Amino acid sequence: MSEAISVKKIEKGDGLTRKILIEIPAAAMTEKLDKEAKQLAKTKSLKGYRRGKVPLSVIKKMFGDELRRNILVELMEQAFEQALQEKDLRIASNPVYEEVLATKDDVIAFSASFEVLPDIKLPVFKKLKVTCIRTEVNDEAVNHVLERFRRQLGKWKVVERKAQKGDLVNMDYVGKLKGEAFDGGTARSVDLELGSKQFIEGFEEGLIGLKAGDEKDLKLKFPKTYHAEEVAGQKVTFEIKIHAVKSCEPAALDESFVREIGIASGKLEDLQTELLNTMVREAEEASKHHAKRAIFVALREQAKFDLPNALVDQEIHRMRHDIQQQFIKSGVKQAKIPELPRDILEVEAKQRVKTGLLLAETIKQHELKVDEERVDEAIVSLAHQYQDANEVIQWYNDNIEERRKLASVILEDQVVDLIRSQAKITEKFVDYEELLNLAN
Repeated sequence: MSEAISVKKIEKGDGLTRKILIEIPAAAMTEKLDKEAKQLAKTKSLKGYRRGKVPLSVIKKMFGDELRRNILVELMEQAFEQALQEKDLRIASNPVYEEVLATKDDVIAFSASFEVLPDIKLPVFKKLKVTCIRTEVNDEAVNHVLERFRRQLGKWKVVERKAQKGDLVNMDYVGKLKGEAFDGGTARSVDLELGSKQFIEGFEEGLIGLKAGDEKDLKLKFPKTYHAEEVAGQKVTFEIKIHAVKSCEPAALDESFVREIGIASGKLEDLQTELLNTMVREAEEASKHHAKRAIFVALREQAKFDLPNALVDQEIHRMRHDIQQQFIKSGVKQAKIPELPRDILEVEAKQRVKTGLLLAETIKQHELKVDEERVDEAIVSLAHQYQDANEVIQWYNDNIEERRKLASVILEDQVVDLIRSQAKITEKFVDYEELLNLAN
């Protein structure tokens, strides 16, 4: 059909929206209809006719409308694909066919509306300014983590004093919005470790200085991105009553403690060595993750282009699905899972789409290919986290799709390496705990 179709015009709509008017010869429909009708006549059985002996005129009379509809869809799709190639259009959404009409010139004209991918001008990598964070895993950092383990395995004892950061308070609370209790905002006799950041900002801080028997009203505001739509961005009051304040008595640093942590020898030096190795590995991964994110932020800030609404919609749908799966895995019934409002997800969805388009354009312009050796190294590294490393390696080699997913991550890392090698990098050192928090 390459010589038969005619692209009459392409109209630009808002943003990346386009509308294309295409004409195809009506003869193409007639030719295709005859062919399909003849094929159907060979196999169709109708009352009064032997199989394969039904007249073509009867087939067209009985099935012509259905055949025309199917053929028209097929012809439009073929013509649209050919028009995209001829005009070098890269679409971001499926077309919506809006009009079908026959003209006096014996052609079938139709229009299709769709979105195109944006033309992207990559920032000059040498002009990007990125701050990367690192840490030094030393004895002090190891001892800090060791103290955290001691607290986790320690004993909580009631104390007759005001609550301090690190204490455990047992309390009742009732959250009220405009004077009325809101769903999920009430609890009785619950424990909360002050400083654990389990509640919204200001809640735990407001409990410091209270003692058993004290009551207090906390006037706070939920963040706009809070998952419960009812209270997101709203000012609320929490009515608090403290029942008890408890202080932690850390576990003794003895052989029993070391074994409970998972070190069979029971030796403190073995635990410290294991912690050091684990923390070094985690710090490297956290630093790498933060650097990647910082580079993506710098890239997005410097690149200016419109985003296809269709891709943003797809990403929001994907995010909602992922959140639902997380709820289901945690035991929540699907019927009780709320659908998060679009405005809560839209900002992150747009960031993801923009990052993806920038990555794709960088790969295209710099002709990057997946480094298969790095894929193999990544598989080996992952495999050694399991008891039977060889089995995991074989699993990746046998599952092409899983290897492809890992390869896409490696290719993304190659983009990051390319940009990092050219960008203006400033390194900032922070403590171990802060690095992990910043990387999350």
